[in-house]
Amino acid sequence: MIMGLPGRKLKNIEIRDCYFEMCGKVKNKVEDPPQIEKKYPECDMFGWLPAYVFCVHDVENIIFKNITVGHLHGDVRPWIVTRNVDQLKTENIKRDRPDRTGGIKFT
Repeated sequence: MIMGLPGRKLKNIEIRDCYFEMCGKVKNKVEDPPQIEKKYPECDMFGWLPAYVFCVHDVENIIFKNITVGHLHGDVRPWIVTRNVDQLKTENIKRDRPDRTGGIKFT
C-alpha cells in the first residue's frame, strides 16, 4: 500500500524498473480498506486488498515506469487500485499473466 491521509497526501513518488510477482488466488471482489489514521500501518491490518500489487490512496503525482506485474495463481483483482489520487502516470507496464480486469481501478 502507498497511503497518505486525507489532507496530508504523499507527493512526488516514482516506482521504476521493478518486477512484482504476487501469490494471487483471490476469487471474489475485495472492498477498499477503511481509512485508519490513528494506528501504525501493519502489513496485515486490512486482510486481502482490492488490488494484487498496489493500493494507492491520498497521493499526488505518482509515476509507475518499466514495471512488470504478475501473479502465480488466478486473481480477479486489478494490479492497482487508487483512491483520491491526483496525477497518476503509468509507462511501460507489463502483465506477465493477464488478469480478467482492465488492470487499473480508479475511485
